[in-house]
Parts: sequence; structure tokens; C-alpha cells
Amino acid sequence: MPTKRPRVQVLFLPSEFAKLKTLAKHNKCTLSKMGNLLSEAAMELPQFRKQLSNAELKYGPKADSVQATPLHQYVPEPRTRRQPQTSEPVRVEPWWLS
Repeated sequence: MPTKRPRVQVLFLPSEFAKLKTLAKHNKCTLSKMGNLLSEAAMELPQFRKQLSNAELKYGPKADSVQATPLHQYVPEPRTRRQPQTSEPVRVEPWWLS
């Protein structure tokens, strides 16, 4: 799947990959998302926070080029269809509610 976001390739031992796959299935997310979650969690550990604060060369984050609406703010538009006799959209109720 193409993306504009930066990528990293990680090589796992089979046992570590099995753990990652198990966590991804348990959390119902992709391997990529699970790897992202684990790396974010690891960067919050005290040893890595100390290394990040003491690093001589620090990279600033680039602007996120993906303009996506967060899922918790998404509001679906009502389902509509156009009737042949009118150009106005008509709200369609699902068949199981009628």
C-alpha cells in the first residue's frame, strides 16, 4: 500500500516475529501498526528518553503530509440516492429499519 509517510524495514528472528504477529492479532491491527505502537512505547521508556535528551544530533519531526480526519472525529454523511424525477437527494432508510 503506497504511503507518503517514512518507512523502516525491520528484520526479526522467527520467535520475535511470532510474538509481534500474536500481539497484532490480539489487538486487531496490522503488523505495521503494531510495530509502530511498540516503537512509540519503547521511546517512552526511561533509558531511551534519557538517550533522546542527551543526543548530540537531534532530528526534528517533519510536517505530516497526510491530511486525514482522526477516526473519533469522523461523521459519516447520510446515505442518499438521486430519484429520476428530481435532482434533489433523497434520504434512504436501511431496509432493516422499515
